[in-house]
Amino acid sequence: MPHIKILIDTQRIICLKKYIEEYDSPWKHFLSFFLKDYGGKFLFYCNFRAPDLPDHLPSFYKDCLNVWSKLAAKPAESRDDVLKKSCGTINSYASIVNPSSTEDFSQRVSFSSLTF
Repeated sequence: MPHIKILIDTQRIICLKKYIEEYDSPWKHFLSFFLKDYGGKFLFYCNFRAPDLPDHLPSFYKDCLNVWSKLAAKPAESRDDVLKKSCGTINSYASIVNPSSTEDFSQRVSFSSLTF
């Protein structure tokens, strides 16, 4: 018998995978509204911590993003590990600073965890 928790988590991941696919659908606008201050679809190309996400996010999407965040790759252990990664995965070392600020999204990203 399949493990129910794994099946539910798989469906949550599939939901977010469909969200980042390049086609328009009304349900995507709903999630985009909640994620607009957090980078929108860009968020899914980064490693993030679920507690850093907005509190006003509907519980279904919180659960989906929590499962997605657990899929993070192994963290880099050295400078060479970071340099070997593509630009998209280097962004996984960024974190969002002060999400309620009115500054542009790109001005609120911190790379403090990268040290060379």
